[in-house]
Amino acid sequence: RQCGIDHTLNPFRHSNTVMGGLKELEAWYMDPAKEGVEDQRLPQRMEPNVPVNKKVLEELGVIHWKLDADAHENDPHLEKIKADRGYTYTDVICVSPDKLPGYETKIKTFFQEHLHTDEEIRYILDGGGYFDVRDKDDAWIRIAMRKGDMITLPAGIYHRFTMDTRNYTKAMRLFVGEPVWTAHNRPGADGFPERSQYVQNVINGTPLAGMPPTSPMITDGSGGGGQGWAQDGSDGAGASSSSSTSKKRDRATDSTDSV
Repeated sequence: RQCGIDHTLNPFRHSNTVMGGLKELEAWYMDPAKEGVEDQRLPQRMEPNVPVNKKVLEELGVIHWKLDADAHENDPHLEKIKADRGYTYTDVICVSPDKLPGYETKIKTFFQEHLHTDEEIRYILDGGGYFDVRDKDDAWIRIAMRKGDMITLPAGIYHRFTMDTRNYTKAMRLFVGEPVWTAHNRPGADGFPERSQYVQNVINGTPLAGMPPTSPMITDGSGGGGQGWAQDGSDGAGASSSSSTSKKRDRATDSTDSV
């Protein structure tokens, strides 16, 4: 499926395939001075650029694979990842002004800082965008998602998503079991047990604790990160705890609320 996009007009279509393209996941620290000033779809890099390497992302629980998106319907590498990690449900979503009703409003919704009570797994089949994640000092790291990039974000990590200036993403969404769509915005989710567990895992150096087994990643780069969270497992925001279970909190939500 081509999602109604005329790829003859899209010079980015084959910009990042496994054969002859970039294999590493590119990430960098965002410039806080550009937050709310520049369009969210721009790269918003520091000047000079401050890249972030795979070690820093892995310390935050972010996992990445580089796959052949053109072969996603019959890719044994994708099937192995799904089997290893228990991903039993997949669907494909196309996000563009002509395919998503209320596009400009929706992309602002995606860009609100939030967490999920389950892993978030996305595989870019075409187009692209950015995932932003918080580091240990609460600074924003921007992760460029291009064709062939597959990423998982752990439950409890604060993050957000935005399109890039192409305004087009075709992405596969994967789930363990029944699909979950709900985003819990900050600071309302600070007291969620998934948030507390995530912060404690990162402090303990075990950000992937409780996640399914990993498969080999293909990432590289350079950069660094800091240590900033309190040792009691809090992230400084402070909120009352929630006694609701993950599954009850997360079921009745429109699937277009999540890229």
